[in-house]
Amino acid sequence: MILAAAFSPEELVQDLDSNVYDVREKAMLELDRMGEPALPVLRTACSSESVEVRERAVRLVHTISVRILLEDPENQELKRYLGGRK
Repeated sequence: MILAAAFSPEELVQDLDSNVYDVREKAMLELDRMGEPALPVLRTACSSESVEVRERAVRLVHTISVRILLEDPENQELKRYLGGRK
């Protein structure tokens, strides 16, 4: 089992290229939970030679970035536009 405190973002990004589906999925979940602190490593991974790492990193950067935008109280208009709560 992957524990967020036990692995760095760099190690989890390496797990995105695992041959084992469950390892890739757990790495995705942990990187998503890390949120903003994982973004620099994920942005670098967006240009990985591995298609699997690249696609998962792009998805995570998008997901985390949107969450950050929606959590910002300055973006209430964007939140309303996207159907979020006031």
